[in-house]
Amino acid sequence: GKLSAVELYDPQAASWTQRTGMAGPRSGHGCVALDGKLYAVGGYGAQGRVLDTAEVYDPQTDGWQPLAKMSTARSGLGLAAVGGKIYAIGGQGGSSILESVEAFDPQLGAWALVASMSQRREHHTSVVIDGKIYAMGGYFGQFLDTVEVYDPQADSWQRVASMPRRLAGHAAAAMGGKIYVTGGLEQASRQNSVYVYDPQADAWTQLASMDIDRRRHASAAVGGKLYVFGGVGDEGCLSTAEAYDPASNSWAQVTSLTSARSHFVAAAL
Repeated sequence: GKLSAVELYDPQAASWTQRTGMAGPRSGHGCVALDGKLYAVGGYGAQGRVLDTAEVYDPQTDGWQPLAKMSTARSGLGLAAVGGKIYAIGGQGGSSILESVEAFDPQLGAWALVASMSQRREHHTSVVIDGKIYAMGGYFGQFLDTVEVYDPQADSWQRVASMPRRLAGHAAAAMGGKIYVTGGLEQASRQNSVYVYDPQADAWTQLASMDIDRRRHASAAVGGKLYVFGGVGDEGCLSTAEAYDPASNSWAQVTSLTSARSHFVAAAL
């Protein structure tokens, strides 16, 4: 079923602790950190309805508060925080896949449309590097390998080097000025592949693969390591987690989730 649960992972203690859940269940949503708080946006709700709602979590009070609704309901969206704003990017809008993008300003408490992507996308990833948002892969009629970058100052998108594979349901995180893309689905084939993108060189490099295939999983970078959690594998929904060390280009198992989970998100705070 769809969950509202929120759990905190401490890499130093290698342990999970429960936190206050969201106001309602979400699946295929977005979550990002901004100014010490977490923002959860969109996704599918309890009845499978695509959500336009958003909420914010304050770790100091361990509580969630509702935010203004988006102009468009979105699931399988990309979510990114840059320049003090939260950007909701593409996704499934109910009956159609979207290229539109809207930004939430916490100071104004309101959403506003910004420049649309050149490509409609759902189940893609969005990562911020050097003040710009990279939207990668996803699905629109076919699996996509295209990547485009948004400059908030210019309010414009432009294409950069495509991913080595056509992926949807992958995960991505920024670490050390580069973007690490893990797993995903290519046609009907789940992947354990890992690629890193260098924005300075505009080039992709393949890294050591994860121990197991994952799609619809979550990833986050903490303390110079990349962590991947859960997802869907060959035998169904996963609870396992593993961490990548770029110094040794190797993966190691870490403490599993408290339950198997997919179509969820992780954010470093």
